[in-house]
Amino acid sequence: MNRESVTIAPDAPWTRPWPEEGLERLGWCPVCGSGERELLHEALKDAVFFCAPGCWTMWRCASCYSGYLDPRPTVATIGQAYGNYYTHQSAGSRADSSSLSLLRRIRRALSNGYLNARYGTNYQPASRLGPGLAKMLPRQREKLDARFRWLPKPVAGQRVLDVGCGNGGFLLNAHDAGWQVMGVDPDPDAVATARQKGLEVWLGSMEAFAGEAGLFDAITFSHVIEHVHDPKSVLADTYRLLKPGGTLYLDTPNIDSRGSRIFGQHWRGIEAPRHLVLFSLNGLQQLLQQCGFSVIELQRRRSMDRGIFLSSFRIARGLSPFGNQPKKLPVGLALRTRLLCVSTSQLELITLLAHKKMTTKISIAMATYNGEKYLQEQLDSFVTQTCQPDELVVCDDGSTDATLEILEVFRQHVSFTVRIYRNEINFGHIKNFEKSLIILYR
Repeated sequence: MNRESVTIAPDAPWTRPWPEEGLERLGWCPVCGSGERELLHEALKDAVFFCAPGCWTMWRCASCYSGYLDPRPTVATIGQAYGNYYTHQSAGSRADSSSLSLLRRIRRALSNGYLNARYGTNYQPASRLGPGLAKMLPRQREKLDARFRWLPKPVAGQRVLDVGCGNGGFLLNAHDAGWQVMGVDPDPDAVATARQKGLEVWLGSMEAFAGEAGLFDAITFSHVIEHVHDPKSVLADTYRLLKPGGTLYLDTPNIDSRGSRIFGQHWRGIEAPRHLVLFSLNGLQQLLQQCGFSVIELQRRRSMDRGIFLSSFRIARGLSPFGNQPKKLPVGLALRTRLLCVSTSQLELITLLAHKKMTTKISIAMATYNGEKYLQEQLDSFVTQTCQPDELVVCDDGSTDATLEILEVFRQHVSFTVRIYRNEINFGHIKNFEKSLIILYR
């Protein structure tokens, strides 16, 4: 199909119903599980790639405010919606600096200077002025950050997995930054294209890592999570596959965006029936927290607004969103994409980083000597803490009272490890405590 124009034939795929046996009905929100909902859009068609049969209904959850299709294609039949889906086109390479005009070479050097400092690349030519200038140009800095998905600069040997990696464009950038890269994608053509670039990419999805844990320092999902049937299961698997302290990058259409409200069923982010779920920021944050993620950082991606508005405007006029007409938005809509006072929660995309909690072992070193009068109260305080210790190491300096008996009873009634050591001779308080610390760090 020509992406620049749309010719609707009488027997076109999107004029036919989806096979009834290939549908599943939910009755509940796949994000939060609530059954309370209201109708959002009816008679949705594939107005983006014009290859998926069926008319679709989208509901809005009354609890988390996410949107979802119901009924929707089953896992077994969803592939019918991807006949003309563009995941395997090869991304264009950057032009050699020598072929650029002077102005563009300067811009390239400034951009490279920022990327080298922020992400650890070694692009040339590079200017030291880049990092400072990027601070003053947030829109340009955002575009550069998006290429590397706001990930931290890697330490040698750190690994990143890109789920739904397509032709591997992001993986090439991550490799340039020093990451060890791996990707998975369900499209065999996309996988073949990525492998031709020398990338380690596997055909499939998260199921390829079933039973594994703690493999990656970062996992990224760019426009993927809205395509999956069970987002909670996918995010739980992601949490398991991340190492402690690992980073999740995720971006997805925002159902609470200005474009969603302005264009309604013609909004580019709907893309039925491939987009099974459209998240609200509140719903996605709650789901991430339920899966164990913490320290959720939102990123502003204003640069995407104009393109999504223009695609939505074309869809509303019955045109392909990939066409070249009209080339510009009407003045009123164009001004809306340039407003500065837009909250992050109203942007066209939800873009965020979430982190897996660090595994922290809480150990307590303790020195005792004839402490029966105060010991029980101190031991009880360990039990009543919000976060109990993982272990208690006690060095006793030859107590002659009931100290050891109190410690033994305590050890038998707590869930954490208690190790008790008794000195043959009296070391004194300071040396006794030093001994308990030495044992603790063995």
